[in-house]
Amino acid sequence: MNDTTTQHSPNCNLQAAGVEIQELRTAVNNMDRLSQEVLSEIASIAKLASHRIKTLKLGYQLLDVDNALKAIWLRAEDIMNCINCEAEQVECNYKEDAEGDSYE
Repeated sequence: MNDTTTQHSPNCNLQAAGVEIQELRTAVNNMDRLSQEVLSEIASIAKLASHRIKTLKLGYQLLDVDNALKAIWLRAEDIMNCINCEAEQVECNYKEDAEGDSYE
């Protein structure tokens, strides 16, 4: 009988694995970059709103809102740092270069 399944050489398998590894590294780097961009914006918005509420001097009426904004900003910064730490552990973290963009 004739076997019609395709046999790949070990070299071909290594090349495919190398491409897949590079694609995974790029994906981790992109996730880290996106989390830094988006979560830093979320944290900044919440931080600004929290500071603005304090200047209104409305007393305890807005205390819960201020606490919620602080929680949003701190959680955004925390998850951004956690994602970055995970990416750093596999040396796929995003780093800005002098031009403002970088892909490691």
